[in-house]
Amino acid sequence: MSRALIVARLSLLETARRQFYLLTLFIAFGLFVLPAVVSVFGITASARVVKDVSLTVMGGYAVVLAVFLGATIVPGEIERRTAFPILARPMSRAAWLWGKWLGLVGFVVLSLMLIGAVHCISASIFLETVEWSVWEAITLYGMEAGVLAAVCMWFSVFSSPALAAVLGFAVYILGGLSDAFIDTFLRPAEGIHMPAGVMHFLKGCLPDFQLFQNKNAVVHGDAIPLPYFWSVIAYGIAWIAFLHLLAAWSFERKDL
Repeated sequence: MSRALIVARLSLLETARRQFYLLTLFIAFGLFVLPAVVSVFGITASARVVKDVSLTVMGGYAVVLAVFLGATIVPGEIERRTAFPILARPMSRAAWLWGKWLGLVGFVVLSLMLIGAVHCISASIFLETVEWSVWEAITLYGMEAGVLAAVCMWFSVFSSPALAAVLGFAVYILGGLSDAFIDTFLRPAEGIHMPAGVMHFLKGCLPDFQLFQNKNAVVHGDAIPLPYFWSVIAYGIAWIAFLHLLAAWSFERKDL
């Protein structure tokens, strides 16, 4: 585990050197000035608008980072041959993958924490409201990004970065479809159930990303029940462990 943490630290520094933090700072600045712009609508209305827009931006940014970094971080290390000296040491490929995933998710979580802190400070200054509830949604966004990054890393072990990104995004879209959407748009005529049935089956085999998206509850001031919150966290951890096992199994059989 200590070796995986070393790889995680190096991975985090490598991601920082790629200057993704500049995009994080740009988004943070945009969300800082947002409350000042919308405050003309009144405190109550503005607080809701700011929370809605801010959480939408944070969730989308976490997904983009998870897909892009998850699909490129392993192939990039192999293509540049920087992974070979590490893997030649007494370190398993599974531990190396864990380290790369931890570094990737660490960067995403730190970015979300920075943006969330800027949002809270800005809301307290311009709207005179304390936005503690957004941290529940931010935590679930971080867990969602961790699951999605694990999906993309597994695909990247045996496919190109572009294909891994496309497949990861497809899993995200399919896993995030609601049952109502599937039943409404995939049952065009009475008695035709096969398309909807196939889609329900595929969705059941994938992570349910809807569970991590509680923005509407936070925006409208509805508390997220603690049992539900921790059950979603456990669900995400279980999927991450399973996907890591798949990635490690595939990577062990990969000829480097």
